[in-house]
Amino acid sequence: LKISLKDDIEKKMRADRTRMKVLSQVNPTPKEVKTYFENIPKDKVPYYNSEVQLAQIVFIPKISRENKRKAKEKIESIYKELVSGSSEIGTQAILYSDDPGSAANGGELGWVEHGVMVPEFEQAAFNTPVGKFSDIVETKYGYHVLQIMDRKNDKVKVKHILVTPKMDADGLDKIKLLADSIRTKILKKEITFEKAVELYSDDVYFKSYGGIMMNFKNRSSYFEINQIDPEIVETVNKMNPGDISEPMPYQSPDRKVGYRIIKLMSETAPHKASLQTDYANIKNDCEQKMQDEAENKWIKFYKDFVYIKIDPFYSECKELGELKSKP
Repeated sequence: LKISLKDDIEKKMRADRTRMKVLSQVNPTPKEVKTYFENIPKDKVPYYNSEVQLAQIVFIPKISRENKRKAKEKIESIYKELVSGSSEIGTQAILYSDDPGSAANGGELGWVEHGVMVPEFEQAAFNTPVGKFSDIVETKYGYHVLQIMDRKNDKVKVKHILVTPKMDADGLDKIKLLADSIRTKILKKEITFEKAVELYSDDVYFKSYGGIMMNFKNRSSYFEINQIDPEIVETVNKMNPGDISEPMPYQSPDRKVGYRIIKLMSETAPHKASLQTDYANIKNDCEQKMQDEAENKWIKFYKDFVYIKIDPFYSECKELGELKSKP
């Protein structure tokens, strides 16, 4: 299957890379965004649903030194069995690895390229000879042992075992109490929400924004209700601007669990788009239009320099017909 798909996947990756190179040059200026918006017919101006702006303070239990020591001892024991040949990495991964994405597959990660993994993991992967085991590697996820199965150009095929230090049995209970106590201090005005973010939040993603959650889809801080985490929708729907939620369970993108409190910063009513309130969305629409134009211009320029084969099934498609060279 891999052999049969290799050429198609390689061609698609090359095409995607070329396309991204063309589109990366598109970045509309404020003047271009304004011109784009002013040229939209009045009856075509987009209508936006209600949007909310949220901020959060995240509380993650700290891992004790004792639990870190236990995790390291466990990975060292596994490592000794692997290098002595008394066990193989696939079996050990199924039995002991804390990586849910690869444990069931015997630790198999497949082919790894530069820039995909965290730096410590990547350094071990590309510096370990094929067939050999790496030294024990510590990353933000825990302790790893890698085995390099194959190497091709700038890619390596990797199996690994991850042992993650565990929190104390009452770690979540303690962190929930902390979250509740900080919420109480904010409500009593003993500390501002922004200061609590600075002092207590373990959120590595939004802490630098004052806890305000960013919508990476439109690169703004506003979300439609259907765009936010489904686990907090019901709570947010019951809140008014300025309200702060009770502590809620939280899991970070790197699988750390804890609690968070949410503040509803503001809420917009359904409305027609305007540059004053919806600049980020309008800029995205403008950028998409400019990208389409840049892509079409690139295709029209190069279509006469390459051979293009159109499947007969699509021969009547007007858009694809434009790719045909003129006689």
